Amino acid sequence: MEDRAMAKKTKATKAKTRQSWVTLPPETLVAVARFCDGHTIFKPSAFADAGVPKVMVEFYTDTFKSNRSDYKSTIFVNGEPVDAVEGIYGLSVLDDICRDLGLTVPDKIGRGSQAAACSSAILAHFAKAEEEVYP
Repeated sequence: MEDRAMAKKTKATKAKTRQSWVTLPPETLVAVARFCDGHTIFKPSAFADAGVPKVMVEFYTDTFKSNRSDYKSTIFVNGEPVDAVEGIYGLSVLDDICRDLGLTVPDKIGRGSQAAACSSAILAHFAKAEEEVYP
């Protein structure tokens, strides 16, 4: 899976090392999988509130820039176009969670469909794990 960022990141690369999502409790991953989608750039506090450690929140937080020449690449806040926004792109997180868990997710056409496939795979993974513990 590749990062399908909807808006151009202003930071070229991240020098920090990414912590694996498998180090977090399953309930945190399930919470993230339930609210992330393929379109939203979330406030970092949404991830902190779900139990994601500060170091991971900081790693995924970035500044995303609008491309106002294309409606699909324009970022809106409260219905108004903005030049840039700082936050966390949900599909990037979902892609990384799936990768870290070793889940195979088929490529979909469209960010929303891809995010839904990732979320479903994560939720199914933990539902299966729970069934194995509590048959």
